[in-house]
Amino acid sequence: MNRELLAREVLRRELASRMFWKFCLFYDKDFFINRPFLQQIAEGFQKIEQGEIHSLSVSMPPRAGKSFIATLFSAWVLGRNPKESIMRNTCTATLYLKFSYDVRNILKTDQFKQVFPEVALSDDKANLLGWNTNQSKQVGYFGAGVGGTIIGFGATKLAITDDLYRGIEDALSDNTNDKILTWKEATHDSRLEKNCSKIDIGTRWSINDVIGK
Repeated sequence: MNRELLAREVLRRELASRMFWKFCLFYDKDFFINRPFLQQIAEGFQKIEQGEIHSLSVSMPPRAGKSFIATLFSAWVLGRNPKESIMRNTCTATLYLKFSYDVRNILKTDQFKQVFPEVALSDDKANLLGWNTNQSKQVGYFGAGVGGTIIGFGATKLAITDDLYRGIEDALSDNTNDKILTWKEATHDSRLEKNCSKIDIGTRWSINDVIGK
């Protein structure tokens, strides 16, 4: 690789470490180029990480890429803040475990290591229910499905709800919606440490859902 190409690559990695949208393009250019509307989401997420805003709601239809970009953002935030912790709760324990697995795998990729060479998974805590980076002060990433229990953990940097509804039936059921809202307030919200930012992601099915409230 000649000097010019090397300089460009170094700059590309540096920008990816500073700007979340640049990280998205660095990680999976084809996916994000074909979904330019996600740039606005990435820029909102960037403001969350930088502390310019502390609460953000993202409403998009199914299969738009909102959970994938939230997964990438979780990894990017840990890359920039490896001592902090992220909580991400979703509609079911199975989906939470998938997201946890996906974020953890991003930290293992060459793309992530090129951008954040000092950050890696901890060897002593790698359980999908809660795991650490090699610099975590407490647990680095944790969460649950709606109705699940979160014991002893607090989110210091970021708390995400990602599609707390399994579908339109949940959102249109007053009984189910009340249970989800109660769990969010009693369990999810109680785990936010001081100055922890919040993101609520979901498809809007009802004016009385989590984002609506």
